[in-house]
Amino acid sequence: TQRRIASAANALAEALLLIDEPKFEDAVSGTSGFREIFQTMGPVSSNGQSLRQLDLTERLFRYPLSFLIYTPEFQQLPAEVMGPVKERLRVELSDGGIEGVRRGLVQQSSRPEIRQILSDTLPGWLDFELE
Repeated sequence: TQRRIASAANALAEALLLIDEPKFEDAVSGTSGFREIFQTMGPVSSNGQSLRQLDLTERLFRYPLSFLIYTPEFQQLPAEVMGPVKERLRVELSDGGIEGVRRGLVQQSSRPEIRQILSDTLPGWLDFELE
């Protein structure tokens, strides 16, 4: 049972981190105003960054972490699942070396920005110091 939970938690963490997302061949644009409305719908960090910011040139989102972490459904996951998910996110978003853990899936340059967004919008959620 523990292995199944760990496997599901790992898969969920990788999905939240947008692992293996396809890259766009061309930039996406439109005139509906969806981009502007969508980007204002979620919490914003102290410096104006948000997990809802769209990229639309090479990828869908500017920051590779899903805004679905804010949903009540996600926040109410059982501790047996939430613990391993948070730990995987913490590992992937850290800058320090962590032995024996597959990491490096999130670009180094995005990590500080994502940590800042989480620190401002979900204080204490990942329980790590900003570097």
